[in-house]
Amino acid sequence: MHVGLTGKKNYLQAMLYENLQIRPEDLPDVFKEPFNGHPKRYLRQRLISLSILFLVLGVGVTLLWMTGDPVPGLIATSILLLLRLFFEFKSFPLRGYLVREQDISYRSGILFREVTTVPYNRIQHSEVSQGPLGRAMKLSTLKIFTAGGSASDLSIHGLETETAERLKAWLTEKTAQHV
Repeated sequence: MHVGLTGKKNYLQAMLYENLQIRPEDLPDVFKEPFNGHPKRYLRQRLISLSILFLVLGVGVTLLWMTGDPVPGLIATSILLLLRLFFEFKSFPLRGYLVREQDISYRSGILFREVTTVPYNRIQHSEVSQGPLGRAMKLSTLKIFTAGGSASDLSIHGLETETAERLKAWLTEKTAQHV
Protein backbone atom coordinates (compact mmCIF):
# COMPACT_ATOMS: atom_id res chain seq x y z
CA MET A 1 0.00 0.00 0.00
CA HIS A 2 1.38 3.36 -1.04
CA VAL A 3 0.78 6.35 1.25
CA GLY A 4 1.33 9.64 -0.58
CA LEU A 5 2.30 12.97 0.94
CA THR A 6 -1.32 13.81 1.74
CA GLY A 7 -1.78 10.45 3.45
CA LYS A 8 1.33 10.95 5.61
CA LYS A 9 0.15 14.42 6.61
CA ASN A 10 -3.28 13.13 7.64
CA TYR A 11 -1.68 10.23 9.51
CA LEU A 12 0.64 12.60 11.42
CA GLN A 13 -2.25 14.94 12.22
CA ALA A 14 -4.28 12.00 13.51
CA MET A 15 -1.40 10.96 15.76
CA LEU A 16 -1.02 14.52 17.15
CA TYR A 17 -4.74 15.03 17.67
CA GLU A 18 -5.89 14.86 21.27
CA ASN A 19 -9.41 15.04 22.58
CA LEU A 20 -9.08 15.28 26.34
CA GLN A 21 -12.11 15.13 28.56
CA ILE A 22 -13.18 18.28 30.41
CA ARG A 23 -15.21 17.79 33.55
CA PRO A 24 -18.24 20.07 34.06
CA GLU A 25 -16.78 21.48 37.30
CA ASP A 26 -13.63 22.54 35.37
CA LEU A 27 -15.59 24.64 32.84
CA PRO A 28 -15.32 28.41 33.18
CA ASP A 29 -18.36 29.97 34.84
CA VAL A 30 -19.35 33.01 32.78
CA PHE A 31 -21.91 33.96 35.47
CA LYS A 32 -19.08 34.64 37.94
CA GLU A 33 -17.23 36.95 35.57
CA PRO A 34 -17.61 40.70 36.28
CA PHE A 35 -19.95 42.04 33.59
CA ASN A 36 -19.84 45.69 32.53
CA GLY A 37 -23.08 47.43 33.42
CA HIS A 38 -25.02 50.05 31.51
CA PRO A 39 -24.88 53.78 32.27
CA LYS A 40 -27.76 55.16 34.38
CA ARG A 41 -28.87 57.15 31.32
CA TYR A 42 -29.96 53.87 29.76
CA LEU A 43 -32.44 53.31 32.60
CA ARG A 44 -33.79 56.82 32.03
CA GLN A 45 -34.09 56.08 28.30
CA ARG A 46 -36.05 52.90 29.00
CA LEU A 47 -38.32 54.72 31.47
CA ILE A 48 -39.01 57.47 28.92
CA SER A 49 -39.84 54.82 26.30
CA LEU A 50 -42.18 53.13 28.77
CA SER A 51 -43.81 56.47 29.55
CA ILE A 52 -44.50 57.04 25.86
CA LEU A 53 -45.97 53.54 25.56
CA PHE A 54 -48.24 54.00 28.56
CA LEU A 55 -49.23 57.46 27.35
CA VAL A 56 -50.52 55.83 24.17
CA LEU A 57 -52.29 53.18 26.27
CA GLY A 58 -53.75 55.97 28.40
CA VAL A 59 -55.19 57.61 25.31
CA GLY A 60 -56.78 54.27 24.43
CA VAL A 61 -58.25 53.93 27.91
CA THR A 62 -59.58 57.50 27.69
CA LEU A 63 -61.27 56.68 24.41
CA LEU A 64 -62.82 53.61 26.06
CA TRP A 65 -63.94 55.81 28.94
CA MET A 66 -65.72 58.11 26.55
CA THR A 67 -67.61 55.18 25.05
CA GLY A 68 -68.24 53.03 28.13
CA ASP A 69 -66.91 51.87 31.50
CA PRO A 70 -63.29 53.03 32.01
CA VAL A 71 -62.57 51.25 35.31
CA PRO A 72 -61.38 47.82 34.02
CA GLY A 73 -59.13 49.44 31.42
CA LEU A 74 -57.74 51.92 33.91
CA ILE A 75 -57.05 49.21 36.48
CA ALA A 76 -55.41 46.95 33.89
CA THR A 77 -53.24 49.78 32.54
CA SER A 78 -52.19 50.82 36.06
CA ILE A 79 -51.28 47.27 37.03
CA LEU A 80 -49.31 46.77 33.81
CA LEU A 81 -47.45 50.03 34.35
CA LEU A 82 -46.55 49.20 37.95
CA LEU A 83 -45.40 45.68 37.05
CA ARG A 84 -43.35 46.94 34.12
CA LEU A 85 -41.70 49.62 36.24
CA PHE A 86 -40.94 47.10 39.00
CA PHE A 87 -39.29 44.69 36.55
CA GLU A 88 -37.42 47.51 34.81
CA PHE A 89 -35.81 48.69 38.06
CA LYS A 90 -35.06 45.14 39.25
CA SER A 91 -33.60 43.91 35.95
CA PHE A 92 -31.45 46.96 35.19
CA PRO A 93 -28.51 46.02 37.47
CA LEU A 94 -28.55 42.46 36.08
CA ARG A 95 -27.92 43.59 32.48
CA GLY A 96 -24.37 43.77 31.24
CA TYR A 97 -21.79 42.77 28.69
CA LEU A 98 -18.48 40.95 28.98
CA VAL A 99 -15.60 41.11 26.50
CA ARG A 100 -13.12 38.27 26.72
CA GLU A 101 -10.19 37.07 24.60
CA GLN A 102 -12.25 34.78 22.37
CA ASP A 103 -15.86 35.96 22.71
CA ILE A 104 -18.35 38.62 23.79
CA SER A 105 -21.31 37.92 26.09
CA TYR A 106 -24.47 39.76 27.11
CA ARG A 107 -26.48 39.02 30.25
CA SER A 108 -30.10 40.04 30.89
CA GLY A 109 -33.33 38.94 32.51
CA ILE A 110 -34.83 38.85 35.96
CA LEU A 111 -37.24 35.91 35.90
CA PHE A 112 -35.64 34.17 32.96
CA ARG A 113 -31.91 34.86 33.06
CA GLU A 114 -30.18 34.73 29.72
CA VAL A 115 -26.52 34.90 28.75
CA THR A 116 -25.74 35.03 25.04
CA THR A 117 -22.13 34.44 24.02
CA VAL A 118 -20.80 34.93 20.50
CA PRO A 119 -17.26 33.74 19.65
CA TYR A 120 -15.29 36.16 17.49
CA ASN A 121 -14.64 33.52 14.82
CA ARG A 122 -18.41 33.30 14.15
CA ILE A 123 -19.01 37.03 13.72
CA GLN A 124 -19.72 38.18 10.16
CA HIS A 125 -20.06 41.89 10.91
CA SER A 126 -21.23 44.37 13.51
CA GLU A 127 -22.92 47.74 13.42
CA VAL A 128 -23.75 50.62 15.75
CA SER A 129 -27.21 52.20 15.59
CA GLN A 130 -29.06 54.98 17.39
CA GLY A 131 -32.69 55.95 17.60
CA PRO A 132 -33.84 59.52 18.18
CA LEU A 133 -34.05 59.09 21.95
CA GLY A 134 -30.69 57.33 22.07
CA ARG A 135 -29.11 60.09 20.01
CA ALA A 136 -30.45 62.70 22.43
CA MET A 137 -29.05 60.74 25.39
CA LYS A 138 -25.76 59.80 23.62
CA LEU A 139 -26.55 56.07 23.78
CA SER A 140 -26.19 53.48 21.04
CA THR A 141 -26.90 49.85 20.26
CA LEU A 142 -24.17 47.47 19.14
CA LYS A 143 -25.56 44.75 16.85
CA ILE A 144 -23.49 41.64 16.18
CA PHE A 145 -24.34 39.40 13.22
CA THR A 146 -23.21 35.83 12.66
CA ALA A 147 -23.67 33.67 9.57
CA GLY A 148 -27.07 32.32 8.67
CA GLY A 149 -29.50 35.02 9.67
CA SER A 150 -30.77 38.42 8.66
CA ALA A 151 -31.35 39.65 12.22
CA SER A 152 -28.57 40.38 14.68
CA ASP A 153 -27.59 37.48 16.90
CA LEU A 154 -26.62 39.75 19.77
CA SER A 155 -27.71 43.32 20.46
CA ILE A 156 -26.26 45.31 23.31
CA HIS A 157 -28.53 48.30 23.88
CA GLY A 158 -27.75 51.36 25.98
CA LEU A 159 -24.02 51.62 25.41
CA GLU A 160 -22.30 54.98 25.52
CA THR A 161 -21.80 55.90 21.85
CA GLU A 162 -18.01 56.06 22.23
CA THR A 163 -17.95 52.64 23.92
CA ALA A 164 -20.13 51.12 21.18
CA GLU A 165 -17.81 52.48 18.48
CA ARG A 166 -14.71 51.17 20.31
CA LEU A 167 -16.32 47.74 20.72
CA LYS A 168 -17.25 47.67 17.03
CA ALA A 169 -13.64 48.50 16.08
CA TRP A 170 -12.39 45.79 18.47
CA LEU A 171 -14.77 43.23 16.96
CA THR A 172 -13.73 44.18 13.44
CA GLU A 173 -10.08 43.66 14.38
CA LYS A 174 -10.76 40.34 16.14
CA THR A 175 -12.93 38.95 13.34
CA ALA A 176 -10.26 39.88 10.76
CA GLN A 177 -7.79 37.69 12.68
CA HIS A 178 -10.11 34.69 12.31
CA VAL A 179 -10.57 34.90 8.53
